[in-house]
Amino acid sequence: MRDHPPARRSLPRRQPHLAVTPRNTPRRPAGLDAAHEAARRSRDARERLWAGALETLVTFIPATVALAFAVDDRRLRRPVMAYTGTNGAEQAEGVVRRLAEAEPIDPFAVLRAELRGARVLSAGDVEDVAGSLYGRHLARHGFGIPLFAYVWRDDRIAAGVALVRRAALPGFDRAAAGLLAQLQPLLEDALTRPAEAAPEDSVAWPLTAREWDVVERVCAGESNAEIATALGMSEKTVKTHLTHVYEKVGVRSRTELTVRVAGAPRVAAA
Repeated sequence: MRDHPPARRSLPRRQPHLAVTPRNTPRRPAGLDAAHEAARRSRDARERLWAGALETLVTFIPATVALAFAVDDRRLRRPVMAYTGTNGAEQAEGVVRRLAEAEPIDPFAVLRAELRGARVLSAGDVEDVAGSLYGRHLARHGFGIPLFAYVWRDDRIAAGVALVRRAALPGFDRAAAGLLAQLQPLLEDALTRPAEAAPEDSVAWPLTAREWDVVERVCAGESNAEIATALGMSEKTVKTHLTHVYEKVGVRSRTELTVRVAGAPRVAAA
């Protein structure tokens, strides 16, 4: 009788530890883009504000992926949602995986950012980051050095945003980091404001239904020409509506408007 060799047993494949995922919290595979879409339609004002903030950041600082994260009690990043921007549609889950794999050597980790008191960190803030183990790890998997903005609450980082580009694209330069530094206080103010204050503030804005139509499309990152086409009006009329909105809300730019209004419920003036 012919002997057969014992069947080869395959070892279970080791999964990388996602340091950004807290214990007992289920992962949402490839679901961060879906989480962003759900947040845009959420009845929760804070979730809508997060979604609008990601879209706004990518409008002004083009990125392959904009990843929003919360910070857990172990000072680790926990991904919340992601928005794929104008430079491509890379799966956000891949970004999360690569950043998590590099967490032990991550110069942009939450604890390191807190020690520096950083609000924004870029490649220019870390010596030879591209040539480091961290930079080479990301490059090997097709990503460049991220650009981070941190949201502080009291004396700790509570959340933040990572902007990531494919390695084949130009990296984030000093101008991009400077613009993010200008946007960070608005982001921090909006996202740390007590949730119960938002509806009261928004009711005080006497916007008409048509002005709200324009505002919602501005928050979605549409240009004046796109808004005019969608709403059946001229670009001049769109500009007039925006001028009135700026005066009523008390802002001076599309960026400020988006950050302040994106999470507010729509309440039209009588």
